Amino acid sequence: MLNSLKDIFIKNTKVALGLALLAGCIAVLLKDQGLFWVPFALVGGVAWLGVLIPHWKWALYGLLLYLPFVGVPVVLFYPSPVPILLKDFLFVIPAYLGFFLENRYRKTLAFSAFPKTVVWSLLALAALVFLHLFNPASAGWLVGLVGLKVWLFYIPLYFLAYYLIDSKEQLFRLFQWMLVIALVPTAIGSAEAILLALGRTELVYPIYGAAAQSMFHDFRINILAGVELRRVPSTFTLVFQYFNYCLAMAAIAYAMWRVRFSQKPRRGYWELFVLSFVVLAGMLSGARAAFIFIPLYFVLAQIWDRGVLRLLMLGLALLVSLGLAMMILGGNLYATYQEMIKLTFGYYYVQLNEFTRALQLTYLGLGTGMNTGAARYVADLARIYGIENYYAKAVVEFGIPGLIVLVSLFLAILGSGWKNHNRLRDVELRAISSGILAYLALTMIYQWKGWFLDLDPVNVYFWFFAGLLARLPHLEETSAAAPGEPAIQPVQ
Repeated sequence: MLNSLKDIFIKNTKVALGLALLAGCIAVLLKDQGLFWVPFALVGGVAWLGVLIPHWKWALYGLLLYLPFVGVPVVLFYPSPVPILLKDFLFVIPAYLGFFLENRYRKTLAFSAFPKTVVWSLLALAALVFLHLFNPASAGWLVGLVGLKVWLFYIPLYFLAYYLIDSKEQLFRLFQWMLVIALVPTAIGSAEAILLALGRTELVYPIYGAAAQSMFHDFRINILAGVELRRVPSTFTLVFQYFNYCLAMAAIAYAMWRVRFSQKPRRGYWELFVLSFVVLAGMLSGARAAFIFIPLYFVLAQIWDRGVLRLLMLGLALLVSLGLAMMILGGNLYATYQEMIKLTFGYYYVQLNEFTRALQLTYLGLGTGMNTGAARYVADLARIYGIENYYAKAVVEFGIPGLIVLVSLFLAILGSGWKNHNRLRDVELRAISSGILAYLALTMIYQWKGWFLDLDPVNVYFWFFAGLLARLPHLEETSAAAPGEPAIQPVQ
């Protein structure tokens, strides 16, 4: 079947020309109705699927390339909601279809390759999501379907990411390209932050056109220790998406710096520069959380990674980035962190109250989607809860059983990752493991503040990185195997 798709859509030019001619004829008939573009869109969509379905890895690479610019189509087609789903139709769905067909005919997927605790936790979560579609307290089927999509749609990336990479050299190339691409949105965001700090709003806001008010949160300004933090979306739709992108790229830059440093202590300056630049961009994003969660990431990374010299270099890079951020924003680093610590404790108690409120609402759950932000588009807003704490969201929708399953899933991912990390003997792969583990742990902590796992780009990076983490032992075994020898199965 895969070969037939290639023949039809790639090799058979007569079929392609015939489809184009047919689309043109239909377009002429629909011209008076203003729908002349529909046939071409359909043919283009079929051709797109015909190329990507036999090459599902291309679709996944395309997703990683597109994700840093996910806000650009939103600006171009504002206020249409279609661009929000563009990445799903262009990349995610073709990747799923291609992987499904490959597994159907080649038996690619082997669940035994994955940690059993993770697989069973994912099955339990899926069961709860489907079960609560029928919850009588739900606001309707559409709300449940939106919730189902938000909770489960990106989880298969965990399995696809596992089979995407075949060698550690391929993994290193992928991460290097992601870092090169990351320089574009972070440079744009940093330039915007500097212009806004200088008061040149007329050079920034008009770029986003009619979408500016929405993407800049009604032009509101965060104040931190007397410093104005103007929110910057860069190439994303919200400041939180941009900041979370910076966190993910900091994890990759840290991991690759550790790889180069492990090869030779005097190597890795390029990766250290990118790491410092991405950290600076995150500090300038306007998200106050950056001043807590970026340093926290490096603290978590040191749990799995040790080395005095590396720690000193990392601390110096962090201090330089913080110092530059304070120079640009015109603030005092000591005063900023004094207030930031107070805010952190304040937010902790706010979110604790939200969690308590969720427990007061229900013990067994109110239904899938009942605390999902996107559900507001298909139901009365008054019927949808707006509790931001992700763990409280699980309680609202699935009750205490949902909270137990969610926490179990997170712990299973970290636990299996920790176990494999301790078994890795390849220094370079241990460096990658440290960076990914720290990012996953930080993301789980960050969900106490809000349900960022529901939003781009965390909904992709979290499951993608988790799948790569599960793949690392296999990469070590294949790289250590002699040529011609069969690969050893990953240690469970």
